[in-house]
Amino acid sequence: MYNPQLFTGSSGMIYSAITVITLLSIMLIMSLRLYRERRKKAYISLIVSLSVVLIQYGLIATLSSRIRMPGDVIAYVVQLLQVVSFIFINMAVFQMYNRSAMRVYFTFLSFLLMTAGIALLHYVFLQNMVEPTERELLFNWLGIDIFQFVLIFLAFFLISPNVGQSLKYNLCLGFFFGAHLAQVIKRYVFAGSNSVFDLLANVLPIAFFSVLLLFLIDRIVELLQATYFSSIRDGLTGVYNRTFFIQKLKEAIKRKKKAAIIFTDIDNFKKLNDTQGHQKGDEALKSVANVLKELADDYGIAGRYGGEELVLMVTQQSAASVKKLAEQVRRTIEVHTPVTVSVGYSMQREGITAEQLLKEADEAMYQSKTTGKNKVTAFSTKRTSSQAQKRQ
Repeated sequence: MYNPQLFTGSSGMIYSAITVITLLSIMLIMSLRLYRERRKKAYISLIVSLSVVLIQYGLIATLSSRIRMPGDVIAYVVQLLQVVSFIFINMAVFQMYNRSAMRVYFTFLSFLLMTAGIALLHYVFLQNMVEPTERELLFNWLGIDIFQFVLIFLAFFLISPNVGQSLKYNLCLGFFFGAHLAQVIKRYVFAGSNSVFDLLANVLPIAFFSVLLLFLIDRIVELLQATYFSSIRDGLTGVYNRTFFIQKLKEAIKRKKKAAIIFTDIDNFKKLNDTQGHQKGDEALKSVANVLKELADDYGIAGRYGGEELVLMVTQQSAASVKKLAEQVRRTIEVHTPVTVSVGYSMQREGITAEQLLKEADEAMYQSKTTGKNKVTAFSTKRTSSQAQKRQ
């Protein structure tokens, strides 16, 4: 059963620190693995920030009694580490979703220099104080505490709109703000000790790093999804690439799903590229691909076989249905895009392979192209192979 007293006083700082160190260790391992795989600068920033926080909470776990004293050097060092790690964490979060331009480095470097300046002023004031009172010591902490609040609000307004998981990020900031506010209230109102604010100051950092861990996990999932998507999709049209399309066709044939291939080739595509430019050619490819994708949603999957050739695989359809769909493909492209296509199709038969089925649909498409274009032809086993030889 949860006991709130575990997270109050010096023992509470230790329990909180140990929990946070566990979360940090997990995130550090993940960040090192991500950097090894992707070599992205964001993970360097994250590794640096997590290392700084580990030092911070290592000091808290081992020197908790001294950290509660505002005049102690170690206590101020811990506060500085908290600020520095916060800057690097937010830099890493920003870099995960944005390019690292020079102005980004300059902005974060400026925050680090400001932190160093505040620390230097703290040291100078401390050296000039002769037997300082507790109030003077507290006043000397004021600069770093206010600066921490400024950084939190800047992060909310500058970084939150530029990351993909703004809800989790804002929740992180909320927990961090609450933890720092509890520390400030303890320090300036309750002379460093209050059970309620002790609890908040020790528990909220755990919540902060727990949500940050979820943030990192979700980002990994996003990257994996993006990597997988790019590995199976054609970059220009968004339909499946040739390798993945053939793989899915082989699976359908293996499972006896009665597959059929509708093979399309854009008419006069080379002339379009030569006369109107490659941009117009790309737009035509995208338009045709969009038609195939919309039709594939109901019947099967669409893919780019190569160049201006796009294909559609349908399963569990009769010959009449495939013929009707092939004609629908041709007609829809003619009406809704700036180009026409020559179409050929072939139905799966016993003993036929994926490569043979594609070749047959390709030959039928070639028959359409050489006999007038903008038409549909079914593959026929009676047709001689002389046309294929002429094509070569």
